[in-house]
Amino acid sequence: IYIAVDREVLRANPIEDVAYEKKDSPKLKHIGRNELKLIMETPMPDPMMELARRTFIFSSFTGLAYVDTRRQILELYNTTDNEKPVFPLPVRDILWYEVHGLGVALGMKENLSYHMARHSFGTLMMTSGIPIESIAKMMGHTNINSTQVYAQVTDQKISSDMDWLMKRRKRKDTDWVKS
Repeated sequence: IYIAVDREVLRANPIEDVAYEKKDSPKLKHIGRNELKLIMETPMPDPMMELARRTFIFSSFTGLAYVDTRRQILELYNTTDNEKPVFPLPVRDILWYEVHGLGVALGMKENLSYHMARHSFGTLMMTSGIPIESIAKMMGHTNINSTQVYAQVTDQKISSDMDWLMKRRKRKDTDWVKS
């Protein structure tokens, strides 16, 4: 509407005074190692769902978004034609449907989505101790704030960071006594 007003297609914004409900940003979800392991260990009999499963796993380990997987990589098992993608992916809506079906077939509590794979990558990298700056580069983010949204600080990460800090403190206290 703002563009239409700027281009004088509309004389004024017809909904300028309309109150709207502001919603919090949706909480991005990820899957854990156990769920990813289940997906990896469970091939699907339906070819399209199997393709969705492989693509989800691939994205979980690379952090690549759907559009990057479809556009920038060599075709599945193809090593000769640089014009074709790695996965002969269907349009996004069909893949999302298949990924959701994969989650249902595996009895996942949360609705599985393709973007969860990318988010899971960030979260798994962070809980493995990879610095957030490296994760940001891997995911193609120019701003660390974007990475913080994907790579949620989990309770496990906080716990391991505190353990590391306590060990470091203990070493420094011991070194100080020896000096």
